Amino acid sequence: MKKAHIVVKKNGRKALDVAKEVMEYLESKGVTATCDVATARDMEIQGVDTGEAVGDAVFVLGGDGTLLWAESKISGRNMPILGINFGTMGFLTEISPDRWREAVDRVLEGRYRIEERRKIDVFLNGSRIGRALNEVVVKSAVPVEMLNLEVSLDDQEVETMMADGVIIATPTGSTAYSMSVGGPIVDHRVQAFIITSISPFKLGARPIVVPDSSSIRVKLRGGKNGVVVIDGESRQEVSADDEILLSKSRDRAHLVKLEKDFYDKIKERLRK
Repeated sequence: MKKAHIVVKKNGRKALDVAKEVMEYLESKGVTATCDVATARDMEIQGVDTGEAVGDAVFVLGGDGTLLWAESKISGRNMPILGINFGTMGFLTEISPDRWREAVDRVLEGRYRIEERRKIDVFLNGSRIGRALNEVVVKSAVPVEMLNLEVSLDDQEVETMMADGVIIATPTGSTAYSMSVGGPIVDHRVQAFIITSISPFKLGARPIVVPDSSSIRVKLRGGKNGVVVIDGESRQEVSADDEILLSKSRDRAHLVKLEKDFYDKIKERLRK
C-alpha cells in the first residue's frame, strides 16, 4: 500500500484523536496518508476532498452514516473501505476503536478480504439522481402527512397505499431503516431488494422481497409532494406524478472484512 485516505466522523473528538494516531502510524510504515477537508481543518493540516481522493484504501472512523457518506464520495473508483466503529450500531463498520492498529496492520499485510455490496441506481423522470448502498426512501415532504403511493415492479402494480412513505432497501440496508419499521433482515449475498412501507394505513401492507433484476417504480398520487432520500444524505424534492425508478447498479461498494461472520455481527449488534 502506497496511499490511503482517512474520513472521520463529524464532531467526533475521540475519532479525531485516533485518526491522528492512524495517520502517524501509516506514515511510519511508508504510506502517504490524506484526510478529508473537515478533519484536516481540525488537525490544522492540508486536507483532500474525499470526492477527489486517490489511494489504495479508505479508513473511516465513525459510524455507518459516515461510512455511507464516504462511499458515496468515492463511488465508481473501486477503493476498499475499512470502517472503525465510532457509531452506535455499526453494521457496516468492521472493528472497534481499540483494535485499530491490528486492523491497519492486516490491511497493510494484505490479510483481509473484500466484500462487494450491491447498490441501487435512482432515477427521477429518467435522469439519475444518485446511488444507494443502504436504501432509498420516498416520504412526505410535510411531517405527519400521508402520501398516496403507487409501487410497481417491472410495470406490474404491486401495491397502492396511503402511508408516510416507502423504503426500497438493498440487503446491506436491510439492517437499517427498513428493519426499524418491520422489514426483514436479508443476507447480503441474496440478490434482492426489500420494499417496506412506513406506517401504512392498510392492515394488509407487508414488506416484500423482490429480485434485484427487477425495476421498481414509485409514483406519488393525489397531488401531494414528497422527497426522495438516498442513504440518509442526498435529498431530492418530488412532485405529484413524478416517476421514481430504481434498478440494480453496475457499481459496487467494496468493504474490507477481517473476520466477523455476517450472522455473528447480527447477533452482537442486536443485543445492544
